[in-house]
Amino acid sequence: MKQVWIYPFALLSLANAVVDSNKIFTQDTTLDSSYASITSTPASGEVLEWGEIKGGSKDSPITLSTTQALNISAISNASGGVVGLGLRYKSYAKLNGDITFSSLNGDSGVVGLFGLGSDRLDNADTLTFSQITSTSGGTYGTIGLALDQIGTLSFQDIQSSQGTAIGIAHLILVNENNASIVLKNINAKQQSAGIATWGVANMGKIEIGTIQGDQTAVAIYGGVVNVGTITISQASSNANAFGIYGDIENSGSISIDSVSALQDSVGIHGWVDNENNIYLKEITSSSRAVGIMGDSDNRGTMTFEKISGDSVAMGIYAYDISNSSNITFKSITSNQLAIGMRGGISLSYDGVGGEMIFESISAPKAVGIYGGGGWYQGNGKVVFESIAGSESYGVFIENSNSVTLRNSSTIIHFKDIQSNVGINNVSGRFEISGGNASFVFGTTLPTQINSAIYNDINQGKFYLNNSTINTSNPYAFYANQEADIYVDSSKTLQIGASEYSFGGKSNLHLQSSSNLNLTTGGTLALLQSSQSQVSLGYSGYSQRLKIDNFQAQNSEFVLSVSLDNSRANHYDGGAFYDEGKNPLSVGSSAFLQIDSSNTTSQVNNTLSLALFNKTNLTQKYILLASVSGANRDNITFNSLSDGQTITITPTSGYEAEGLEIGRYDDDKTQTNYFYLVANPYEVSTTTPSTPSQDNSSQDSSQESKKIENSLFYNPSQSYLLSTFDWGKTRFAKLRDDVRSSRIWAELGAEYWKYNGTQASDESFVDFVVGGDYLFSFAKGRNALGVAVGFTGEFITQNQTLDNTFSTFDFNYSFLSLALYNVLMLDSGVYSHTIFRAGIGEGEFGENSVTPLGENISQGARAYSFSQKVGKRFFLSPQNNGFFTDLSAMVAVGYAEGSSVMQETEAFWGSKNFLSISSNASFINQNKIEALIGYKGATNSFFSFDVSAGVGLVSNHCIGGEMRYQSQDYDVEFENTPYVGGLEASVNLVSRMGDWVDTFINVSSTWSKQYSEVIDFSAGIKLRFGSI
Repeated sequence: MKQVWIYPFALLSLANAVVDSNKIFTQDTTLDSSYASITSTPASGEVLEWGEIKGGSKDSPITLSTTQALNISAISNASGGVVGLGLRYKSYAKLNGDITFSSLNGDSGVVGLFGLGSDRLDNADTLTFSQITSTSGGTYGTIGLALDQIGTLSFQDIQSSQGTAIGIAHLILVNENNASIVLKNINAKQQSAGIATWGVANMGKIEIGTIQGDQTAVAIYGGVVNVGTITISQASSNANAFGIYGDIENSGSISIDSVSALQDSVGIHGWVDNENNIYLKEITSSSRAVGIMGDSDNRGTMTFEKISGDSVAMGIYAYDISNSSNITFKSITSNQLAIGMRGGISLSYDGVGGEMIFESISAPKAVGIYGGGGWYQGNGKVVFESIAGSESYGVFIENSNSVTLRNSSTIIHFKDIQSNVGINNVSGRFEISGGNASFVFGTTLPTQINSAIYNDINQGKFYLNNSTINTSNPYAFYANQEADIYVDSSKTLQIGASEYSFGGKSNLHLQSSSNLNLTTGGTLALLQSSQSQVSLGYSGYSQRLKIDNFQAQNSEFVLSVSLDNSRANHYDGGAFYDEGKNPLSVGSSAFLQIDSSNTTSQVNNTLSLALFNKTNLTQKYILLASVSGANRDNITFNSLSDGQTITITPTSGYEAEGLEIGRYDDDKTQTNYFYLVANPYEVSTTTPSTPSQDNSSQDSSQESKKIENSLFYNPSQSYLLSTFDWGKTRFAKLRDDVRSSRIWAELGAEYWKYNGTQASDESFVDFVVGGDYLFSFAKGRNALGVAVGFTGEFITQNQTLDNTFSTFDFNYSFLSLALYNVLMLDSGVYSHTIFRAGIGEGEFGENSVTPLGENISQGARAYSFSQKVGKRFFLSPQNNGFFTDLSAMVAVGYAEGSSVMQETEAFWGSKNFLSISSNASFINQNKIEALIGYKGATNSFFSFDVSAGVGLVSNHCIGGEMRYQSQDYDVEFENTPYVGGLEASVNLVSRMGDWVDTFINVSSTWSKQYSEVIDFSAGIKLRFGSI
């Protein structure tokens, strides 16, 4: 933008002044009507003055007093190249009263008030210039070096038919809070300015009416310091207009109604260092309109209602915007191009909770941030509410310009972009350098932003040519909704993040000869490339790039391999020996995981190695890439078939000969490409016949983990399975009790340990208090009861999540209410009916790794109904002694779904994000059991029953599907509760007198899913009545 400068000090020489002899003041003077006119006639080129003050001192100024308001008529003889001057002072003076210059006229130039040197005018009242006009020269209203204790300095009308019109020039120091400067109308054929000074300081207010100049109009030009309020009605020009052009410091509120021009129209141009509010109502131009141009350190709020330019409208075209609490641009419109921010901007945005808001940017081409060099930094927030236009972009860069966000925690949020193009780097540089700043695209700002670029716009588009993203965030690019990322031919995208380059629904399109350089891996929903190069580097540990839909051809994938002092943040890229079955502690490679592809014909790509740290010569196998079994025939690397190897030379790093890449097809799951490292002094470097992976540790979705995870992440389901046969010992005792009803309490414990690879165990502590009412009928007895229970569920898993080792400790607390009925016939037939509802709340234990280091709770609910029938057979007719008991139980339950999100810490320091959820499930348990026991006589003070038995348990489930989501994969699988097994139990019931009974039960279950399940319960029941 062209800068227009005004030079207010290029005054005509005021020597050779002609002054009326009675208007030279060397002592205190009282002014009356005799002083109200000028009678002298100057020669051409001279200055005609009304009055001149000289001879005063700082301690004893000359005082001009008026007994009544003095109205001075025109300087009527100022013609023929004569400059007209109202009042000149050469020494210290003081004004008491009101003086009004009705009209000052001259053809060469006119000055209202002029001071020289360090002289000073102390003005306690009002000095008014109603009209200052010139017909051919410049027009100046000027005040010399100092004004103290001024009341009001008012310029009503200043006009220049050909030259320049300025309200105030030179330096003003006003030491009076109630003082004011009022400029009503300034109009010039050339330049017009309200205030054009070295400084205006220490006063109450500045009011500027209309500033109009054919060439340039500036309301305030120069320094303004410590002014209470500043109001500007209008600055307009046929060329360029500025509301403020210069510096404003430590002043109060600023209000500008209108700035308009045919060319450049600017609200604020220059340094603003303020603590209060700034308001600009309308900035319009037939060409280019700008809200802020230059620097700003405004610590208050700044509001721009409307910025409108026919060709260009911009909110900010600045170099430094800092410390503002809030900056709001309500409307930026143009018939061609509308921009929120452009230029070399250093956005040091340090206001606490500060925001910069662009409510509406609208034009055929509308851009939030237009590249123009410079950088953005700080810790505030920039919000673009709406960017509307047939060409609309969040960020647009062309003509070798750049946009850089560096060392920052700034959040730049684009809510709505009409064309859905987030970033379009056509021919410049886009860079995020350091910090955890974020570009967020989408209506809602996430509660936790963990990526440098976050997309929540459906089918968002990002053109990241010659772009660099280096962030402290976990992700460089995360797409919550589907996003397409493009890198054009011969362009480069370079990415580094603390954990992952890509995540979510990110689709990457690499054009011919483009380059993608990654120091971290992640997940791509789609990779589409042709004759491109993808480099997956090493940044402390080796990375994995998982690709859900692989559509690359004739491209090269360069994988960094480090053999010493390195680890992978995933299982696959680790080093192995013994044909790949046993992992080594060091040695790793970047890993390429291809899960699927829409490619129907065979495509070949190249695996290359960037090898370094090759000092350990132990034979190793390092897995480089895997292709899912369904795509093995369509996707190949290095033109290898199953069992073949190829010798390559590394692209960089350690120079070695005989590096081999081989292919092995696993019949069941996938094709593996591996790198064979052998001692170069050994002759044989043959390919292992069956290189394999420990798949049980490789992926959390493997079959060996399903049972553990199904119970682990659905606590209400495992709660049901534990409590279906609840109360069985108590109910067995009821069958022998014909005398009374009881209150009772039971304490139980259960321990489960799994056979899976995750070394999981689960334990329950159950405490129940109940009461039942027993009554008899002709053929037997019946008991109705109610019970309230507390169940504590404690789960521990030493598991591999996302191929990293972590310990998880979950604790759940269930409160339950049960209604039950026990029917006992004299024939030995019995029935147990139970309805139970449990409401639980859970949390991670202290030893668990949880998101953000916080404890995350998880609710769970479960409902169950069980029916058990059986018959007891006594060998003795007295219904004691030895007996057998046969029973069958059918139980159904409903377990509500649950979800949990967690961030796990890997063994060697990396972090992995995991979200696990399960749907609601219906569960069925069937059980048959046979007991043999002995019942002691009931006529003694102490008696007991003892029994032992075996049973078969079968479980079935509908629903409860699990979903695993992480930075590396998104997989669903069916719920797999344990199918059941063989159960053995031992029971002991004792009775002391007729008021207390005790019972103990110990059982254990064996199945292929368990190594150990032990159930222990003990209880006591007390008499509370009889029938």
